Amino acid sequence: MSINPLKIDKPLQIIGLMFLLSETGFGFMAKLVESDKLSNFFYIAFLVLPFFTIIGFFIILYNKSNNLYGPADFKDENNYLKLQGKVKEIENSPFIIFSKIDESARRLFLAVYRENDKNKDERIEDLKSQFSDQDINNALKILNEYNWVSTDEKPYNETQEGKDAHELLKQFVYGRLG
Repeated sequence: MSINPLKIDKPLQIIGLMFLLSETGFGFMAKLVESDKLSNFFYIAFLVLPFFTIIGFFIILYNKSNNLYGPADFKDENNYLKLQGKVKEIENSPFIIFSKIDESARRLFLAVYRENDKNKDERIEDLKSQFSDQDINNALKILNEYNWVSTDEKPYNETQEGKDAHELLKQFVYGRLG
């Protein structure tokens, strides 16, 4: 593995380069400039700039440390997502949920939200003939955990989250196939 030392693309490298340039400039100014008001200004500027940069760096480090690193700084992108706090959003995506649930839960979800001439009760009865009661109850429990199907009044009520998830999945499928 070869490392290119001239490639400066990370925030920490940019901050380090800024320190290097400011301190190098201060060293040259201290050596070359005679003592007068202008040289005192440069002395103060080259001493104060790194000080405020350090203060700013530590403020950013304390408040937004995750902004100092990019996805390329991690061996595994999941660690970057965890640092950014995006894992929950991704895990609660309808696509991820739909891929995690078993076949009976998928079919039950689609039976509840499907729009055709058969009514919902007939579609669910068709499912009961294909899957065991235990599979249907487990599927109902899983869908209820994700709030895609409500079991409050009767077992197969639609919810707003379920409607939204179904609409998103439907748009995705029609967009991919259409």
